[in-house]
Amino acid sequence: MSKRRTILWLGILVALLPFLGFPSAWKTAVYVASGVLIAVNSYQLNKHKIIRSKRSERKQKDIPAAPSSVINDGISQKPPASFLSQSDSNHPFGGEPPVSL
Repeated sequence: MSKRRTILWLGILVALLPFLGFPSAWKTAVYVASGVLIAVNSYQLNKHKIIRSKRSERKQKDIPAAPSSVINDGISQKPPASFLSQSDSNHPFGGEPPVSL
């Protein structure tokens, strides 16, 4: 059973225990045991969440940054050499710039 489901069922048990008719000594023992189990499971869930977030932070640090020529709203600042062609005068990166009207 998962830790979350265990916490759910222990919470339901604690909520229903006063209406089940058990002797007070049994109720006290069940309350204490349930409280301890809820605390332990909650701690383990929180610990697992912290470890998982540290792993994702570490993975993000390992990803190399993109070169600055690529970062400009996703458009390259300098085109590859294959785009530069003297024969294409209408090309925005090569040849003569188009005449504005």
